[in-house]
Amino acid sequence: MRTGLGELELANPTSDPPTLPVHKIRTGDIVGLEEHASAKQGSGGKKATQVSQEGPLQISGVVFRVTETRVTIALSSDEEVPAEMQERCRIMNIALQQLQSQVKSGDTSTVTQPLMRVLFNLQKPEFQNPSSEVVFFDETLNESQRGAVLFALGAEETGKTYTLVEIVRQLVKDGKRVLVCGPSNISVGDGLSNRSALTLRYQLFTLDNLVERLSRHRLNLIRLGHPARILPAVVDYSLDMVTRTSDAGQIVTDIRRDMDRTLTAITKSKSRQERRALYGELKDLRKDFKVRERKVVEDVVRGSRVVMATLNGCGGKNMFKEEFDVVVVDEATQALEAECWIAILKGKKLIMAGDHLQLPPTVKYQTQIPSTTALSAPHALSPSHVTLSTTLFDRLLSFHGPRVKRMLTIQYRMHDAIMHFPSTELYDSQLVADPSVAKRLLCQMEGVRETEYTGVPVVFIDTAGCGMEEGKEEEMVGEGESKWNEGEVEIVVKHIEALVEAGVREGDVGVITPYAAQVGLLVKAVRERWPGVEIGS
Repeated sequence: MRTGLGELELANPTSDPPTLPVHKIRTGDIVGLEEHASAKQGSGGKKATQVSQEGPLQISGVVFRVTETRVTIALSSDEEVPAEMQERCRIMNIALQQLQSQVKSGDTSTVTQPLMRVLFNLQKPEFQNPSSEVVFFDETLNESQRGAVLFALGAEETGKTYTLVEIVRQLVKDGKRVLVCGPSNISVGDGLSNRSALTLRYQLFTLDNLVERLSRHRLNLIRLGHPARILPAVVDYSLDMVTRTSDAGQIVTDIRRDMDRTLTAITKSKSRQERRALYGELKDLRKDFKVRERKVVEDVVRGSRVVMATLNGCGGKNMFKEEFDVVVVDEATQALEAECWIAILKGKKLIMAGDHLQLPPTVKYQTQIPSTTALSAPHALSPSHVTLSTTLFDRLLSFHGPRVKRMLTIQYRMHDAIMHFPSTELYDSQLVADPSVAKRLLCQMEGVRETEYTGVPVVFIDTAGCGMEEGKEEEMVGEGESKWNEGEVEIVVKHIEALVEAGVREGDVGVITPYAAQVGLLVKAVRERWPGVEIGS
């Protein structure tokens, strides 16, 4: 064990263990450590009786790193870790318990009553013109982006990230305190599972990309959250790191060093009695550390004009009494309404950014989802059509219609041939590709030759009638069946080979599939030859 990011204790095996069995523990998961069943039965039944009466000892932490052979956990508890648990223990995901606790402890301050009435369709939204003429910080914003900024600032009037950055900067200039949030199912780390790397990479950017962009403008901001769940590029703005490096945080530096020395002594000690004494000393050091750190944390959070956190993170103890002028929720259409309310209750005004025609929230229990074609008309959603997948974004559109939204019409991601279908089918042909990407092809990248694959924007490979039958594989309990197709894996390998031979860097290639079992086959076939290729579901 050692002290890691933000003074959190890292539990990590010192020897090289065998490959771990299949599991769903991911970097950033909130977990609890429990005594292993074999240890409970190891004292003639006496210990098992004690556990059943008092409940199993559980120490909470956050998964810091996951590899094929080990799981590193940053412990957040100051309890002594028994020697038995250090040798063998169970890891359990306790994120749901954390969410339930945070929802129950939510602040119901009357400051949000007008906003709440609008969100429940008890009051119509009000529009006010900005207090003064807006001078844009970013002169490169297009007209739809400028319109969205003015609308968010109060006027009744894709490059979404640039738009949000401009909105936050304008709010701070006007003296507002801003809470910026994103969906809470974010997981990050250098040990990302191959199975979900692409999905996680996309989710990471929803919040931490905003942190990185805003930090360039020297705003007084702080990123709440466990360092293990924050992108390395912005970890210096995390609360844990700021409290450590700030002037006030220097007070606790000596205590941290003493904690490290004590942890080292515990690791080297072979005497149980000596270890017990050292654990007692470590416990006292942690208590002193927490008292001093608590004051530093309060000062840092309260003094920040921009606070950035996941929606669930807004329910943490560091945010219990905090209030904000404006709450901004990015990727709001991927967030469950319940978790949105954790943040909303802390603000007077709400700005939501997202696309209700793209990725919905992750919901295991699925019922029939209503058509999204009616979401532009007020009162389109009846109670019978509301499901767990219905977002607050959807409900507000059904209540108040298009007058409460602004659409960004210029996209900066894809060739116009790729854009044509979604623009026509979903966006009434309103999307326009920016000239920088409208005709962009792989062969135009530096060092890439033009071939039948790199000289066109889209390639379809029809496998019908080729004898490529699907197989099925049972996943973990409660997850149903997953499918795989070895023939399609071979096609993918040949396609990657052709791209790399043409000069495309393997780091610029991503493979995505709907099935976890197919991800497993792809990883085995691709990872050894091209480790830089990202594969996910």
